[in-house]
Amino acid sequence: MKRGFCHSLKKTVILIVLLLCPTFLFATIGIGVQGGWNFTNADQCVDLGVTLKFSKTPFTFTIETGVKEDFCSLGLTVDYWNINPQIAGLLRLYIGPGTTIYFANLQSGFTEFYIGLRFVSGLNIFVWMPLEVYFQTAMELGFSTLYKFTWRAPVSLGARIWF
Repeated sequence: MKRGFCHSLKKTVILIVLLLCPTFLFATIGIGVQGGWNFTNADQCVDLGVTLKFSKTPFTFTIETGVKEDFCSLGLTVDYWNINPQIAGLLRLYIGPGTTIYFANLQSGFTEFYIGLRFVSGLNIFVWMPLEVYFQTAMELGFSTLYKFTWRAPVSLGARIWF
């Protein structure tokens, strides 16, 4: 059953990328890393991720992993920067909705599946072109196979290099 679900997820991700390809072809691309802490009503953990942003679309993609001594998770977040005004100088604010999905393997033998909606807010600044640095927080509400209704509040610091 796990192989079938992962295979379907892989096909879905490829389809999304292909549908968005025309936009991506004419965009500059920001690729980076982020790390932080994930507060939740279940297990708090360290989050590490790889982030991808395209200049021609308000979507930001992050593949992340949560690490703790008794579990490891792998997830995907997609955020939509609904608002991104300049605050002062080069400092900008961004806010908007998003979605998240992740899988976790616990040392106890259980596997968790989580899906949720999120609201992201953050500050970003281009220290010098092509380096962007950002700090963001999110509030997530979702459903988990282990904890039923659950919430998460990741706090991250990251950087992207633009090509």
